[in-house]
Amino acid sequence: MNFAYTLRSAGGFLLLFLALFLTDASAPLLAQGNIEWQEVWVNRQLRGNFPNHPNAWMNHGRSYTGLAYDKWNDVVYIVNPKDCNVGGFFFRCPEIHAWHADSGTVAHHIGNPANGTGKLFVDTQIIDSSFSQGQYEIFKIDLDDEGRIFVCNVVAPIWGICYPGPPPDCDPDYLSQGPFRIYRYDSHDANPKQVYRTQVLNPALAPLDPLATSPTGINSEMNWTMWGTSFDVVGKRHVIHSPTGDDIVDSVRIFASGGKFYSGAVSVNDQINVFVSDTRTLAPMEYRLGLYLQHNEPQSGIAAHGIAATGPFMESQIWMDSNFRETVLNNQGQNPAQPLPQTVSMSLNQSIDLSTTGPSGAIKYYYNETFQRPFLIVADGMNSSTQITDPNYNTTARVIDLGASPDPEMWPPQATPQFSNERLVNLTGIDNFISDVDYKVWVDPITGLPHLQVFVLMTGNGIACYRTKKPLPVELQMFQGFVNDSRIDLVWQVTSEVNNHGFEIHRSFDGGEHWEEIGFVEGRGTSYSQKEYHYSDP
Repeated sequence: MNFAYTLRSAGGFLLLFLALFLTDASAPLLAQGNIEWQEVWVNRQLRGNFPNHPNAWMNHGRSYTGLAYDKWNDVVYIVNPKDCNVGGFFFRCPEIHAWHADSGTVAHHIGNPANGTGKLFVDTQIIDSSFSQGQYEIFKIDLDDEGRIFVCNVVAPIWGICYPGPPPDCDPDYLSQGPFRIYRYDSHDANPKQVYRTQVLNPALAPLDPLATSPTGINSEMNWTMWGTSFDVVGKRHVIHSPTGDDIVDSVRIFASGGKFYSGAVSVNDQINVFVSDTRTLAPMEYRLGLYLQHNEPQSGIAAHGIAATGPFMESQIWMDSNFRETVLNNQGQNPAQPLPQTVSMSLNQSIDLSTTGPSGAIKYYYNETFQRPFLIVADGMNSSTQITDPNYNTTARVIDLGASPDPEMWPPQATPQFSNERLVNLTGIDNFISDVDYKVWVDPITGLPHLQVFVLMTGNGIACYRTKKPLPVELQMFQGFVNDSRIDLVWQVTSEVNNHGFEIHRSFDGGEHWEEIGFVEGRGTSYSQKEYHYSDP
C-alpha cells in the first residue's frame, strides 16, 4: 500500500514541504514542492517617445549593461553607457542611475548635486574611452564590503578576431583597444577615481606615458585579451603586514574575466584576473594586476558570463560561469613570498549540473550568516549556441542552495518568472539575454522573517525585481519514516528555526493528489541549535 506524508511549519513561514512516500518494503523518497516568486517591480524599455519619462534613457541601444545593489543606501545602481548627440556629433556620455530597491523609482537622495540627483557623478575627464570605438567606458559595477563603489570598462574584440603575432596579422581596431580600467567611488556623492589601468611591462615602448597600453598589445598586461565582461569585488580595508615590511591597508580583491580571444587558440577567454592593493611608494596606481588565474579546460570561456568570489583571501574559492555550467575553481593559490603578478594554474574543484544551473549566465554569491548557508543567484542567460535566437526564452533567474545535501539544488525549486523574449535592439545578435543579477535580503516588517529579493537586468528589454514568497529556508537535516508494526514513525531533525510555532503533519493515500491533516507537533520558536522531532501515526 502506498501512502505519503508532508511536514509543514505552522509558524510564519513554510519550513518544509516535502512528500515522504512509503511502502511496506520501500525506502523513503523525497520530492520537493513548489515555492513561487512575487514580482516586486518591473521597468521595461518604453514603447514610444516619452522624453520626460524618468526612464527615457532606457530607450536606445546599449542602454544598460550592469547593476549592483547598495545595501548601505538601499538602492540599485544601473550602468548606462549612453550615447549623446549634439548637432549631429556623437560622443560618449555614460551615466550610473540609482533606483530605490523596493520600488524601482528614482532615488533622488543619491548623487552629487552638481550632477543632479538619482545618478552617480561621472566625470568624463576621469572615466574616458575604453578603446578606439569608444563604446563602453563603463560596463560593470559592484561594491566592496564597506560600501565603496567600483566600476570597470570592457575590452572586447567586437570588430574582429585577433590572430597571434604583430600587425598585419591582427585586426588594427582590436590592437588599438584598451587599456582596461577600474574606477572607484568612495561614497555615492563622491567623484570617481581611476584606481587601475593596464600597464606596459616594458616602459621603453611607451616613454611618453608609462601607463599606456602598448600599441601592439605586446609587453602589455593586457596582451591580446578580452577583459571585463564579468566583474566581482570582495573584501574591505584592513592592514595586512607583508613579509617585506610593506603594510597594505586595502585588502579588497577585484576579479575580472579575461584571457586570449583569437582564432585558432586552444584556450578562449581562459583567465580570471585578480587586482589587489599596492601601497608601495613606486606603485603607479592604488591597485595592480596581482594574479592571472589560468584555467586549462579548452574552450571553456571561463567566467565570460559571471564571477562570484567567496571571499578576499588567497584560500577563498571562486565560482565562475563557463560556457557550460557554473563551476567552482580551487583557491586562488597566491604565493605570498613571490612578487606580483603571478600566474596560477587553477583546477576544477566542483561542477553543478546544467539541469540545476540552467543555461549559462551572470552569477552572484550570497552567504547567509544566520544559517551559515551559501547560495548562488544565477541568471538563465546564454544558451549553448553562439547566437541567441529570437525569441529567447532563457530570461529567468534562479537561486541555488549550495548547502543542500548531497548535491546543490534550486531554492525555491522554480526559477523566477520569464522576463521577456523580445529583441528590441539588434546590435550583435545576442542582445536579448540577462546580463547581470544581484540580490537583497528583504525582511518582512510584519513577520520579521527574511526573504530573498533578486534583481534581473535584461539587455535591451528592462530590469525586474522578484522576491521569494516564502522566507529563506532553515536547514532540515533529515526527514524519514519507518514502518513499525501497525504504525508509521516519522523522525526529522532541524538545525535552526525562525518563529516556528510547530509542525502540521499531513497524510495522503493517493500519491499526493489529496491530503488530510492528521496531527501537530509543537515547535520551539526561534533557535539555531539542532533538535529532533517525532510523530507516530497509528
